[in-house]
Amino acid sequence: GAVQQKMAVDGVSQKIQDAVLAGGNSANEEAKTSPYALHEEGNASPNQMEDYEDEEIIDELEEEIVDEGEEFEEEILEEYIDDVDMLEEEVKDTNGDFVPQAQSTTGERALESTEEPYYNGEEMVEEHSDSDGYVSTNSPGKRSDIENQLQGQAQQPRTAVVQSSNQSLVETPEKPLRSPSSCWYWITCLGLLALLGTGAGVGYWLTTDDEGDAPKIEPGDPSTDAPTAAPTVSVSTTFEPVQGDCNFDGISNVNPIDQCDCYGEIRDIPDDVRNRYRYNRENFISLYYEDFDDDISSCIARNQALVWVSSGDDASFDTDERTERYALATIFASTSGSQWSNRRNWLSYGDVCLWSGVECNSLGVVTALGLSGINAAGMLPGEIALLKHLETLTASQNQISGPLPVALFTIPALEEVDVSFNLLTGVIPPTLSDAQFLKSLNVENNLMSGRLTSGIGNAQNLESLNINSNQYEGELPSGLFQLSQLSDLDIGDNRFFGTISSAISKLISLNRLTLGPNLFTGTIQSTIASLSNLAYLSIQGIDITGRLPASFGYQLMNLTELIITGTSIEGNIDTSFGTLPNLSTLDLSSNKLRGAIPSELGNLQNLVTLSLNNNFFDGQIPESLGDITTLFELRLNNNLLQNGIPLSFSNLSSLGVLRLESNRLQDRVANEICGLRQEELFEFVVDCPLDVNGETFGIVCEIPECCTRCTPLG
Repeated sequence: GAVQQKMAVDGVSQKIQDAVLAGGNSANEEAKTSPYALHEEGNASPNQMEDYEDEEIIDELEEEIVDEGEEFEEEILEEYIDDVDMLEEEVKDTNGDFVPQAQSTTGERALESTEEPYYNGEEMVEEHSDSDGYVSTNSPGKRSDIENQLQGQAQQPRTAVVQSSNQSLVETPEKPLRSPSSCWYWITCLGLLALLGTGAGVGYWLTTDDEGDAPKIEPGDPSTDAPTAAPTVSVSTTFEPVQGDCNFDGISNVNPIDQCDCYGEIRDIPDDVRNRYRYNRENFISLYYEDFDDDISSCIARNQALVWVSSGDDASFDTDERTERYALATIFASTSGSQWSNRRNWLSYGDVCLWSGVECNSLGVVTALGLSGINAAGMLPGEIALLKHLETLTASQNQISGPLPVALFTIPALEEVDVSFNLLTGVIPPTLSDAQFLKSLNVENNLMSGRLTSGIGNAQNLESLNINSNQYEGELPSGLFQLSQLSDLDIGDNRFFGTISSAISKLISLNRLTLGPNLFTGTIQSTIASLSNLAYLSIQGIDITGRLPASFGYQLMNLTELIITGTSIEGNIDTSFGTLPNLSTLDLSSNKLRGAIPSELGNLQNLVTLSLNNNFFDGQIPESLGDITTLFELRLNNNLLQNGIPLSFSNLSSLGVLRLESNRLQDRVANEICGLRQEELFEFVVDCPLDVNGETFGIVCEIPECCTRCTPLG
């Protein structure tokens, strides 16, 4: 290939190129038949002489090419010996012999491949592509075989040898691109080593330079402080107890709570407390916060707590004990603890189990926190969840505002939460579904709003849920009816709408059910009658229609209180209601009920309250009502009742309230009934008598000796 390229560059004629490529089979035959020999013998023809001149030109070209080829082959041989990663390219023929990659079937010269071999660890492997692009590899042998082969090739003539079509075609290889010299490899390595050495020297100089401009670390900025070693003293300076005012005369170490109340910042912090603060910030607080970036003087509740925790005998506590103290201190700071009506022992350096309202188990772990009615204000902090063994939280009847902390219901052991009668807002957090052991939740009488979380159905152990007197709205979530353990459900005085779902019958453990006031529509679900454990049923202030289900009187045998008031139900009272043996309260007031009062109600021997007022009952007052000796309150006012007051009422020695006004009664109260005023009767109201054309309407009763007052007929 190199010969052909050289001749092409020098402009040698095609005839001479063919002659050079053709050559002879051996050096002897070439000598015998050369034009020069024939010329010496006088046998050369003119054409042979012309060929002779061409041969001289060819010889000159070959000598020049051979010289360059020998020099190049010496370089190739040295590189193969020094670097086993390079190998002369060969191709194996169909009989297993190595032949050039491209071989012409007509005997014409074909160009060799320039693909490079590679080393597989033991043998030099050559890749070669056939005419279809398929790549194969061959192993020509070990390194010594390669060297011998190359040396043998170096001794061959520099002209190509043409053999028959079934023989190998061997020719001088083209000069490949030279591989990178190994000296550059060593130069590069030495350069890298020099760079590494320089870097190490510079690093050593920087770490030992005492006079350099090193960055200064401000001790007052904990976010840039170097890691703080644990203080060597076990007791830091103690703060004074919480004062609750700003009179600090004679006080040297004012409590951080008081400093924040009076200064709006924590100004005075002893140095040893600062050191302990930095240590706790890096080794304790970092366990619970990813973004605790408060300044040490900050009056954020969590920072006030950390400053206090870093004082006194903090070093003597383990992580769990310190965590409990920190959580309680944060609750104290967040709920205006300095103004509590009872803060006995709070933020003292003694046992937290002695702090007022804190209860512990036998292991000294906090399990209950009672903060009800102590004038607590502010927000419940999320740090309450750090009391990981807390079972009971009661903080009712305070001025606590803001939302319930989301983390509250992640406390694994939590069983009871009562934060009723506060100023809480927001919704019940969706984390309620995580409270697997929660049994009771009471948020009654707050300012909470929104929808009831759909995840409530996952709190499978919930037994009592009271959200009465808030501003919840929407339809009841279906998950609510999955609480098979629920025994007390009070959703009254909210803004729930839709119908009362028949799925309520799934709450088979219900003992108490309060459904109103709300914005429900439809009718009273008769499926409620299947709740055989139900003892208390209240349906108030709901614009539902239909009739009072008679099944209630047949099936709710455990019912003690039945209150259905302020609805639009109509019809009569079924006699079955007289068979409820345990009923103590029957309040069916302010509906649209009509008809006669069933005498069977006289069988309710445990009845204490009977309220049928504000309906359309007519007829006479049943004599049988006088048989209910347990009756304390009887309200029959605002109906259409006629005739007089049954004399049997004189048997009601326990009666305290008797309301009969706004009816059509006409009578004079018997002295026996007036005698009840000497017993328990303190309220007795009737219609004032009115004489119309000689006929008396109303009740004739002496006031106040018998009746307490009368209502004028209107």
